[in-house]
Amino acid sequence: MKKTNTHIIQDFRMELDMENQKSGKQVLDSANALMKGKIIPITERALNEWADENRNIHLDRLEIDLGTIPLDEFVDALPDAYERQIKETLKKLFVHDKTGSKKKIRQSGEAAALLDQLLFYLKEGVFPWQHHQEAYQTLDEVVLQILHAEKENLTRQLKPLLKHEDLVNRLIGTLRPDTLDLLLAELTFSDVATRALLLVGELVRYSHLRKLHWSRQQIGLAVYKQAFRRVAHNEVIFTERTIALALYELFLALKQDDEQWLKFSGRFARFAQKERFLSQFEDLPEALKKLEKSGASIWGSRTKDKSDVSRTETTEASDVREPAAESEIVCNINNAGLILLYPYLKTIFSRLNWLHKERFVSNDAQSKALLLTDYLVFGEEGTASENQMILNKILCGIDPKASLNPLLVLSENEKQEANDLLTSAIKHWVVLKNTSPEGYRHSFLRRTGVLRFKDEGWYLHVERKSYDMLLESMPYTISLIRLPWMNNKLVVEW
Repeated sequence: MKKTNTHIIQDFRMELDMENQKSGKQVLDSANALMKGKIIPITERALNEWADENRNIHLDRLEIDLGTIPLDEFVDALPDAYERQIKETLKKLFVHDKTGSKKKIRQSGEAAALLDQLLFYLKEGVFPWQHHQEAYQTLDEVVLQILHAEKENLTRQLKPLLKHEDLVNRLIGTLRPDTLDLLLAELTFSDVATRALLLVGELVRYSHLRKLHWSRQQIGLAVYKQAFRRVAHNEVIFTERTIALALYELFLALKQDDEQWLKFSGRFARFAQKERFLSQFEDLPEALKKLEKSGASIWGSRTKDKSDVSRTETTEASDVREPAAESEIVCNINNAGLILLYPYLKTIFSRLNWLHKERFVSNDAQSKALLLTDYLVFGEEGTASENQMILNKILCGIDPKASLNPLLVLSENEKQEANDLLTSAIKHWVVLKNTSPEGYRHSFLRRTGVLRFKDEGWYLHVERKSYDMLLESMPYTISLIRLPWMNNKLVVEW
């Protein structure tokens, strides 16, 4: 549930002009202490007076002018002056808003605000800075609340966006199957969720019979991807082509050659004739053959490079919305300590044959690198959450707005390489001595931080802890990172 009267402030600045520069350092030290000890608490109390747990209130900017304060009265006078002025400023702002003056405040219900934030995430790959991440355990909770209070607006705004592969990848890769079922039902007003379950079940059975090693999750994602795509075009959800495209995506996950598709699809067509659900699609064998002949991609358009399947239609997505400028990106992350491992990334990516001449050999290899960096931080207990992977994308040279291929998973060999990397990193950082990989993750890698883009580069501020004095003994520096495949520099403040 949403916490009562939660205030999220993107940036808080205090500007001081002094005639006597000699007193500057003393005043600056006093100002920093006042900011933490008094100004921020005063701000919270003042905002509480106008807060309403049923409303989401957005202020683009709040500027408070305190006038002139004598230097010898600065510490005592500033908090009182600030409290009087912020209360008066807020009062004028809210009174003008109610009387219909030019709006400086945007207000909405909680569910409507969540809908805006959800759509922003689906388009951009990150939540806007004002999203209260701690208020909801999962994105599923956000979607359920929106469905309860803003169902019509959600379906109306989401449906046209589903034409774009990046958005569908992000949607199905983030939500649980039961939430996807609810969403499909609202978008189609049919028994599509039941039919999806039947199709997934029979594909799982085929996978077991042929020992294909498709997981139920991978199969479900392939089915949901095609289902949501057809929703956007107002097409019948489950047709022969839907099944053929879902199967083709799973086929690509096996890294098979094109020449094997005809044999593979023919074997599946014979299996389908004996299954209760699949046997209803009499033209499925022909749909499978047409798919092979046309060279169609899993998204319904032609592609020359299978490795680029996860990135098709990226140019078409330009009409989804006016994209936020990178200069506007401000992200709170929970894996800031990943940057401690940057010197080892080139070696492990090369060992796994993902690099050639310091560039990734394919989009799938680059996406695998992304998953591996997530595994380095969270191991088996964590699941990749794209909203928290912007730092991973930066380190892997991926556009922050690009979606992940939700069907990709790490192999056991790739996970073992990651485990070996952690062991090597601990060994080379001598003061860590007998620290376990899991202890290393908890103490250093799983660290909160704030990412900003400015001046053609990324800037990361990492939360400090008492034992961070150990960073002084690291065998390399982390203040500036620029790996060969990275698009922008990364400046680190730890």
